[in-house]
Amino acid sequence: MIDVIERAGTTKGTCYYYFPTRESLAAAVIEHARLRCAEAVAEIWQSEGPVLRKLIAATFCFASLTESDDLVRVGYQLSQAGRQISEAGARAYLGTAEKVAAALKIAKDDGVLLVSAGVTEVANTLVAGVAGSRLYADADGGDCFDRLTQVWHVVLRGIVAEEDFTVLSRYIRRTARAYRNR
Repeated sequence: MIDVIERAGTTKGTCYYYFPTRESLAAAVIEHARLRCAEAVAEIWQSEGPVLRKLIAATFCFASLTESDDLVRVGYQLSQAGRQISEAGARAYLGTAEKVAAALKIAKDDGVLLVSAGVTEVANTLVAGVAGSRLYADADGGDCFDRLTQVWHVVLRGIVAEEDFTVLSRYIRRTARAYRNR
């Protein structure tokens, strides 16, 4: 907390007034990071186009934010500790899984998904894959965008028709390139 107080250029009393514990500070950082991500992907969700492409773009947007935005990166890292830090970490994942499942349900209703598993299972797999691609890239120094591309290719092989996979595969590569270069 002392490091945070010094870096923020505030007093101990002010900091502890707003954040009485380390956990409350961590929860605030996680929540602000979640809001920044939500703002960034809101533009994607409001754009025209198929919902599956929007979902793909949203995941690469998240990856880009974890690369370029310090608050998002730290919030993501804190959320990795989940309930060990605060309930905010767990809530971030659960809310994301629900949004992904809703998007997948639309894609399924549109006839794009050929999934025998439920959309909740696919959503949970995608959320784990997105989080894991960031975590794994951090652990081994790899490229998060390459890892996320791999996640999408593996998942899509199991949930869309071959002709849709080919088109979406090209879209994934273009999207990864665009977000990597931001």
